[in-house]
Amino acid sequence: MTYENLVATLSEPETRRQVADELRRALPDSCDALLDGLGHGPPSVRRWCAVVLDHAPHDERIEQALVEAASDRNKKVRKAALHALSCARCKPDGCLTTDGVGTLIEAMLRDRSYGVRRSSAGALMWGQHGDTETVTSAFRAILDRETDSELRKRAAWAVARQEVPRGDRPFKEWTPDWLVRATELAAAGPGR
Repeated sequence: MTYENLVATLSEPETRRQVADELRRALPDSCDALLDGLGHGPPSVRRWCAVVLDHAPHDERIEQALVEAASDRNKKVRKAALHALSCARCKPDGCLTTDGVGTLIEAMLRDRSYGVRRSSAGALMWGQHGDTETVTSAFRAILDRETDSELRKRAAWAVARQEVPRGDRPFKEWTPDWLVRATELAAAGPGR
């Protein structure tokens, strides 16, 4: 069976995990078929192509396809593409070739699905991609205007982590101060 045929069978729930594993083992040879499926397949195929491409050695072509998929009309495709852009742990070489942080911030602030927004916030809230001013400003923007309690909580945790420096203190000594500040930030409500 060709890679194109395998990609087409990602729409079949009974076998898609096996097929995804086979396509992943075939990387990078299966990349062309996966990229085509990501761009033109039905939603389940697009999503699973992003899931498999998460494990591919990223190059400019894959990165561009995933950035485009981060704006897909289907929220499951967007979520899988955002993960693939931002999870260095899944990459064979452990690093990303472009700045997926900007795409994550955009999704966190503006995606129409709260599930995608929360997932993007979760990918950024512990400093996995750095604690830049851009990331912190995005979390502050959420605290300033957002009403969704889960998104506010993730933003509060991230901002509190910046405001309550850990220093040399052990985690168990630092955590109570951080939790108090995070709770205050989350409870303040938009515009306060």
